[in-house]
Parts: sequence; C-alpha cells; structure tokens
Amino acid sequence: MVLFLLLDKTGNDEIGCVLAREGALIKLGRRRKHLHNPAMTIDRTVEGELPVSDIVEKAAALVEELYARNPLPTIRIKPSEAAEPLPVTVSKFGGVPYLPIGVEAPTASDGVPMGMIAQINCTELPENPIYPPTGMVQFWVSTNAGWGIDKEENHRVIYYPQLGEANPDAVATCEDHEREFWWPIKHECALEFTTLGREIFAPNDSINHPLVEKWNQAYPEQAITSLDDFDVYDVEDIEDFTGSGDYSRLGGVPHFMQGDPRREYPENSDIRRRTVNLLTMDSYGNTVLWGDVGTANWLIAPDRLAARDFSQVFYEWSCG
Repeated sequence: MVLFLLLDKTGNDEIGCVLAREGALIKLGRRRKHLHNPAMTIDRTVEGELPVSDIVEKAAALVEELYARNPLPTIRIKPSEAAEPLPVTVSKFGGVPYLPIGVEAPTASDGVPMGMIAQINCTELPENPIYPPTGMVQFWVSTNAGWGIDKEENHRVIYYPQLGEANPDAVATCEDHEREFWWPIKHECALEFTTLGREIFAPNDSINHPLVEKWNQAYPEQAITSLDDFDVYDVEDIEDFTGSGDYSRLGGVPHFMQGDPRREYPENSDIRRRTVNLLTMDSYGNTVLWGDVGTANWLIAPDRLAARDFSQVFYEWSCG
C-alpha cells in the first residue's frame, strides 16, 4: 500500500489524498472547510492533532480489517428494459413469473395474489458462494399500498430447485393508473450480472458506515459521528475508497436509504441474524422506482441460506 498526499500551492487550503491499493489509484477526496464535527477538524497547523497522512493511513488499515470480515463477493446487476416479453425461466425484474405447472402465485394476508418483483435463474449467475448453483429464486411482495412492508406474511422468497414445465396461466403484475395501482416495476427488465469483488458498506449512509464504529473503537480520543467528520473525505468519493456504489446487487452489503432498520431490534433477535444480502434492488431511471428513487433489500441468516430455507427473509424498502 502506497499513500500520496497532494497539496495545493498554499499547502493549506485544499488537501487531496490518493491511495494506491491493489495496483490501482483510488481518490479519497478533498478537504472540507465545513465539517459536521468540529472536534475532528484536521488542521496541520494545530498542535496535538494528527497529520492528515496519519488519518488516512489509519483509516485505510481499518478498512482492510473490515474487508477481511466480509469475504462475500458482490455481483452487480445491470437491468435493461426488455424490447419484448422475456421467457418465464430467465432472470428478470418484473414480467411474467416462472410458476411450475399447477402452481399459483403466492397470496398475501388479504388473500390477494402477490406480484413477482424479481426472479434469479441461478444458472445465469457468475460462480459464487451465495446462491444455489441451480434453480430459481423469486421475490414476491403484496400489491397493497406498502408493497408488503407491513407484515411478514405479505412478502415471500421462493426457491425452486429445478425448473420444469411452466404454468401457462401465470401473469405479470402491472401498474394501472386508472385504478390508482402503483407498482415498483414499470417495465420488465432483462438482467446482466458482473462479479465486482467485495464491499463493506451501504452507499449514502455515512452515519451507519461500519468504519465509524471501527474507528471509534480504535481511537476513542478522536471519536467521530459520521464519515463526514474525516476532514480528508468528500461524501461523493467515499464509495471509491470502500468499493461500493448505487446499483442493484446480489451479495455484498444492502443499500438502506434511511439507515439499517435491523438496528431497531434487540442484539439477540432473529432479525439481527439475517446478514446475507440476497438482493438489493436500486431504482433504475423511470423503469424501476421504489417510492421516491429508493431501494429494496432482502437479507437471510447464513444457516438458513445454507439449508436453502428461504421461509424467513428480512425485507425492507425505503425512499431516497
């Protein structure tokens, strides 16, 4: 690991940092004049405060530790509007779902059929330790106003280990503005998968970033409340440093727009055990919209995933 400090002509007004890691230069950001936590302001002229280089080196070392704790790869999902209806057995957002012959769509607590939000044909994925090697994993939510967020009975994840003859009567769930029915999927999307590597945090969440907790444990005398307190960072550059970004994904970490809702549950609760990210679906133009450009996330406990038990999956969505 090589670290470079780039100073402007005054050597004091603006500071940019670049981290050379794994053979690539990654921009860390520029110094801010207004910080969220004045106690963490890094000024090279103030006696007793850490030089910028020490802050970056220590933060980079902690990030490496966080990487080591999260070995699961991230598979990026690139959606694109389908030019014509897609086959029922392929991976997609929306559209007509695969249902085995004789099987109907699952129903919500009100007895109304749910809508299929996404389905992943496991054979189409890059090699990975998260999804089964074969079969189909589907994500269903209620068509009520909250899209299944209100009750566990109103959202389902279903796994078909093998694909056989499909139910010809399966139908897509579509918006109907005349009935004032709104649905996150405005148009069926084909999906392309790319393995990215690893992630350690959800973008746009500098307060709940695990580096904040890690830093405060290591350096309590210089405690921070969010990544904005690091004088050497800009929010828009953080994802370059930590390997995350705004996109749909399998694995990696979820993208919670309003902070991680699992924190509201006790430490020993079953919800806290659901840590493997099955799917994060990000809004995509005007084609996929979770409220006001939000996201949806599905997480499962590692032991249930290993047992291919998808009966208890944590689901949430929130606006941007």
